[in-house]
Order: sequence, then structure tokens, then C-alpha cells
Amino acid sequence: MEIFHKIGDRAKVVGEKAKVVGGKAGETAKVVGEKAKVVGERAGVKARDVGDLAKGIARKSSELVEVTKLKYDISKLEKEMENNLTALGQLQYRQFRGEEGMAAEIERLLTATAGIDDHILSLQNEVERLQPKPPVCGGCQEEPPPGANFCPRCGKKLE
Repeated sequence: MEIFHKIGDRAKVVGEKAKVVGGKAGETAKVVGEKAKVVGERAGVKARDVGDLAKGIARKSSELVEVTKLKYDISKLEKEMENNLTALGQLQYRQFRGEEGMAAEIERLLTATAGIDDHILSLQNEVERLQPKPPVCGGCQEEPPPGANFCPRCGKKLE
């Protein structure tokens, strides 16, 4: 019977040690859980930052495609304007040489060419809106680095 008492006492000691170890394991698990929460929150912030960056890149890509399209349209209109100006010159010359009935066609081409010129200007303004030119120094016309308060070339205060 004494042996059973010794085994019981030993089991009690082992149980108390297990309780201590279990408590430490619980505390460790709690600390690990808190650290995991912090890491998760940081990962969430980084993921949002990456998402915002991706949206910015997508927006810039879209703007670049739009600017390229606008520049292509401008190029087509400039070619059309060049053709109109050539035709106007030919019509004016023919009128100068005495051919009659050129005035109406000259007026039509002048009106169409002015409309093309206005359309080109509006497209150029749209390109400028999508891709604004960087600021330049008023003193030397040098393009300063972003965030500069003074021109690195001439030293003039930037506005």
C-alpha cells in the first residue's frame, strides 16, 4: 500500500509540474498570439500600401494610353490641316490666275481648317492636363529636382 502512496505523491508532484509547464505554455501561446496579431496588422497595412501603389500604377498606365491616343489623334489632325493648307494655296493660286468660283471653296476650307486648329488645341490642352510639364526656374529655365526650394544651378528661390 505504501507503494501506492509513493506513486500518488509522485503523480501529485508531476501534476503540479505539468500545471506549471501548462501555465507557461499558456502564457507563451498568449504572447505568440499577440505577436501574430501585430504581424497581421502590419501585413494588412503593407497590403493596403501595395494595393494603393498598384492603383496608382494602373491610373498612370491608363493616362499614358490616353495620352498616346491623344497624340495620335493630334498627328492625324495636323496631317489633315497640312492637306487643307496645301489645297488652300492651290485654290488661291488658281483664283489669282483668273479662275472663277474659288471663293466658296476657299471659305469652306478656311472654316474647316480653323475648326481643325481649334480641335488640335483642345487635344493638346488635354495632353497637358494628363501630363503637366514640370516647373522650371524663372532665372535659368532649369528644371529643379522635386521638392527643391532653390534652383541648384543658379540659386534663385523657386516659387
